[in-house]
Amino acid sequence: MSEPETLCAEAVRLHQAGQLAKAEALYGAVLAAEPAHVTARHLLGVLRHQQNRNDEALALLAAVTAEHPQVADAQSNHGAVLKMMGRNDEALRDFQAERVNNTCTLCGTFEVAAAFAKLNQPDSARAYYEEYLKGADGFRLREDVDHLAATYQRLGELYEATGDRAKARDNYAKLLDLWKTADSELQPIVADTRQRVARLSAEH
Repeated sequence: MSEPETLCAEAVRLHQAGQLAKAEALYGAVLAAEPAHVTARHLLGVLRHQQNRNDEALALLAAVTAEHPQVADAQSNHGAVLKMMGRNDEALRDFQAERVNNTCTLCGTFEVAAAFAKLNQPDSARAYYEEYLKGADGFRLREDVDHLAATYQRLGELYEATGDRAKARDNYAKLLDLWKTADSELQPIVADTRQRVARLSAEH
């Protein structure tokens, strides 16, 4: 393994361990030796976002996505920074590009749905949330850890808003089943969902 690769691997380890200052220094050393190093630029961009230095994060991530559009994670991270900055229309374009460039067919689908919801386009949001649930992919387990509960919750809310009580109840029920043994910090969501189901069931 070359010295830049060795340094980058150690930077990633430190980054994952939350030692941001040390990781930042090593990413910098990698880029000093190899300015176009894709992983170092990408993950330094992620680190800058964690430091709330979002303009620098966008510059680093944009450089990676422009030169290496096949790096779907960089596209997704660029979109995530834009979303945090409230630039939802631009974030949506990144998430859509991620779906094109990613071998994981599910990846980016939830993010596209959420971006449409932020842009007050509920029909499009609902379509992508439903697409997420129907998708078959080897990455399903990983994606569901992050997104399955939120998808049920948001579909329930979207269907409730349109007056489709049956579909709203169905999605809320799936969330309640998924989180029937959820930890205490999630119980406020569980309690709210139960109240929504009770209210919808009473509205006949």
